[in-house]
Amino acid sequence: MSKTQQPTKSKLIFASALMLVVGFLTAQAAQAKDSVSLFGLFEKIGTTTTAHKDSVPNSIFSDPEVIELGKALFWDMQVGSGNGAAMACASCHYQAGADSEARRVASSVRPDGIVGSLGVQDSLFNGVSITTATGRANSKDDMSVPLEFFITDRQAPPTVESEFEHNFWDGRANNCFNGVDPGGKKGQRGLYQRDSDGNVVPTTFRLCDASQASQAVGPPNSHVEMAAAGRTFPEIGFKMLRLKPLAMQSGDLATKLENEPFGHYDQMIKDAFGDELGEFIGDEVVSDVTPVRLMRVPEDDGAGPTLIQPTLTEQNFSLFWGLSVMAYELTLESYDHVTKPTRAQEKSFKRMRCDSCHLKDGTSAAHVFTGKNGKAFISTGVSDQSVDPGVVDEFVGQDTFEGNFKTTHLFNLPLTAPYFHDGSAADLSEMLDFYIRGGNRVDQKVKIKKLEKRIKKGDKANVIAMMEGLTDPRIAEGSGPYAHPSLQLFLDDGSFFWMDASDDPNADPEAPGLSYGPTIYP
Repeated sequence: MSKTQQPTKSKLIFASALMLVVGFLTAQAAQAKDSVSLFGLFEKIGTTTTAHKDSVPNSIFSDPEVIELGKALFWDMQVGSGNGAAMACASCHYQAGADSEARRVASSVRPDGIVGSLGVQDSLFNGVSITTATGRANSKDDMSVPLEFFITDRQAPPTVESEFEHNFWDGRANNCFNGVDPGGKKGQRGLYQRDSDGNVVPTTFRLCDASQASQAVGPPNSHVEMAAAGRTFPEIGFKMLRLKPLAMQSGDLATKLENEPFGHYDQMIKDAFGDELGEFIGDEVVSDVTPVRLMRVPEDDGAGPTLIQPTLTEQNFSLFWGLSVMAYELTLESYDHVTKPTRAQEKSFKRMRCDSCHLKDGTSAAHVFTGKNGKAFISTGVSDQSVDPGVVDEFVGQDTFEGNFKTTHLFNLPLTAPYFHDGSAADLSEMLDFYIRGGNRVDQKVKIKKLEKRIKKGDKANVIAMMEGLTDPRIAEGSGPYAHPSLQLFLDDGSFFWMDASDDPNADPEAPGLSYGPTIYP
């Protein structure tokens, strides 16, 4: 279906509004981090030529109901369609937003030596499978006979402090969210809304300054990361709207929601988005889209899936997913809860030339619209360009970044090892030694210079102490936004262990937010 053409006057209005947004955000660059306004441009285009555009209020991202929905979806293991329906976003972003527990790291080493993140088992998606008696995802799940576990070809970058960033290592999460996929292509179809006459019609969506939302809709249907191959977002929506939230987990939010009825996610979406995005929510059937595949239960009757047309809410589930997960991730900020570097640490940071790519306050240089994107992507010298080309031009609108990777922030590094996109540095000492020796000197235009003759005694120790000071203590405590439910974490031999809920009385009293149980063999 071709995109509806907008009137010229509307285009001019939109262009003027966009210029105002860019100008406003650029003006904010000189101000402190917490003064940068979260402002996005919201665009909904119907099937007629009378398109309308509104600005989403900032309050949608600070609304407790939107944040709670995003947190529940982020941690809910029932989202996955691999590993017995035990895979969540949090499965690769559980420790300071990264995948860093020692057993998980040991299970995430690929044959080529890259340390990625362990994903789901290789399988094909058959159809949604739910045990209606318990309101839980079926333990047999909804996939073909699983084969070996996948391992991603890059380390999972932290979700903490990810606002305003070019997300993913290669920046492919578009700064403007289209409600459907990470690429953010304007006019992308797939969403539907209720028009003024009550008809369900195709529509498009666009919200800028929303790279986190663009990133969030990528992994759930990745056959490597969270799903059996071939699953769709409406099928996730169909499944989640019939389950009890966090039914496989305990603690924190799971405890709050445990007495809610089956299908409570449907009500959570209405509570979170009913006022602002009500035309995207409803039980009306969307007839002209790919149907949801529902497996019969029990599944041993040999019959194929039942095909069901999704409802309006189910068809638009990717939209609610991206916005709510973004709202939750916006609460995961460490900037105001860390120890600022001492003068001696700042001098060592500069002598080691860390400041040539990173900002001494810990924030990332990979920001969008904040004046900090001069070195958003750098040639790290970590791996040969033929092994991983890094940034693809189309993702960031530049032509100079091939072979480069996102410049990350410096918060919580002691909790997020291993480092670099390939996980090749096991700890902070190894990471700094990499720079001191001048990198791996591969075929990229590396700007790393040997530092042996430049640095002074104690510089390395000072920078490590600085990184330790930039660690948010609330993460290990499991306090504030870092409180979380329990989480089952798989290993490559099929065994697993549990990350304790942050309020579990049996968790490590010294670090309840990072407390892990023993390995369990099936």
